[in-house]
Amino acid sequence: IFDVLPIPLEVNGSIPRAHLVALFSFVAGLMSICCSWCGGVNNSLMSAVISSERRSAMFAFDRFAEGVMSSFSSVLVGQLAEWIGWRRDDDGVGNARALGRAISLACACPWAICCCIYTLLYYVHPRDLRKLKEELREVDNNNNKV
Repeated sequence: IFDVLPIPLEVNGSIPRAHLVALFSFVAGLMSICCSWCGGVNNSLMSAVISSERRSAMFAFDRFAEGVMSSFSSVLVGQLAEWIGWRRDDDGVGNARALGRAISLACACPWAICCCIYTLLYYVHPRDLRKLKEELREVDNNNNKV
């Protein structure tokens, strides 16, 4: 998203700076609204399909995986920016454009993977939920027999 927006350094006055600030603020706010729902959705989905005995281990693994992946993000963006064209001796528009493209690429690839996983989850989740409910019914029936 930020890759296609005009960079204030390269506009040369053709677009007023206040309009650019408003545009970037709007896009950043829109991203904040659109990206903030994931944690709550993950928690409720996992809680619904994981038995209570395994729930804390699954939440711990989820937080661990997110933490490990996010710890490499700044290194990845830096490497991508250098690969795209960021240069230490240049402090102009070229570096800003390279960094913008690196951030866009570092975000777009994981988002595409998440889109595929959530699409798959749309089909798998109901089946897993039914299976867990059947297992819980069997456990209840076995406990009632004893």
